[in-house]
This record gives sequence, structure tokens and C-alpha cells, in this order.
Amino acid sequence: VAKITGKHGKVANFKAENKYKAPPLPYSLSALQADAGSKLGLTAKEVLDVAQSLYEKHKATTYPRSDSRHLPTAILKDEAPGIMKALKGTAELGEAANGSDMSLKSAAWDDEKVSGHHGIIPTTEFSAAKLGQMTDVERKVFLMIAQTFIAQFYPPFKYKAMSAEVS
Repeated sequence: VAKITGKHGKVANFKAENKYKAPPLPYSLSALQADAGSKLGLTAKEVLDVAQSLYEKHKATTYPRSDSRHLPTAILKDEAPGIMKALKGTAELGEAANGSDMSLKSAAWDDEKVSGHHGIIPTTEFSAAKLGQMTDVERKVFLMIAQTFIAQFYPPFKYKAMSAEVS
């Protein structure tokens, strides 16, 4: 900024392009470890331990040792409405869950891409009370998992990419 402040230039080229970014896929264990490592400073082992606790102790998330980031379409009809209802009942996720559109179907819903286990998502057993029973780190990891689930019911993010060449 200091190099160009007070100077004049001519726009030689300008380009504006509409772009879209799809919702992030639900987490696999390795994706959760990478994301929680960068966002929360946790080691891979710590993330595994937290994910295992969310699954076994709290019964708030699905099986954590998954290598898949996709979801079976049966969950859309059978479980997703109940999961979203529970997420709507939390202070941390209520606004995002209430703004979701359950008629949308992201690329995550693909039976052919589900391996032995599907992506990590909240369970139908989750409740706002369970969120209150979690440790701080469990809550943070759970919220990451839940936010990616909620994102499956939002349209792609639309933005305008702009570039300018000034001489």
C-alpha cells in the first residue's frame, strides 16, 4: 500500500467471474485430525481420543475411524430430520441449523462413495444436554463435525472473483 499510495495508474485489464464453492464434505478421521490440528492445535492422537469419546461416551457422533467423507442416502430420510431438530435446539448451532434447507442434497450424499463406514456426523442420540456434558475440547470437535453436517443442507457459496492489472 505504501508503494502505491498517492500514485496514479491505468486499469489495463479487469476480470470479474462468478464462482461457487460446494459445502465441505463430512469428516473422515484423517480430515478431522488435519482440521482440528490446524484449528485447535490438537495432535492426531488427541483428535482420535476426542472422537472416540464423542462416539463411545457421549453417543453424539457416528463411528470415528472412517476413511469415507460421504454419506448414504438412507440417512437423508431416516435420520437427518431428527439430527437437525436436535442441532436446532442448541445455542451454538441453532441459527445455522434453522437456516438450512433439508430439500437440498449436496455431493456428500452418494451411496457408491461410502466405504465400510460413512463420514462422521452427529447421531440421532445427540441432544443439547449432551453438548453441555462435553469437555471444552470435546465440544469444539463436536461443533466442527456438526457444522459440516449442517453445511450439507446449504447451497454452494457464491462469490465473485475479481482481478485487475494496473499499469
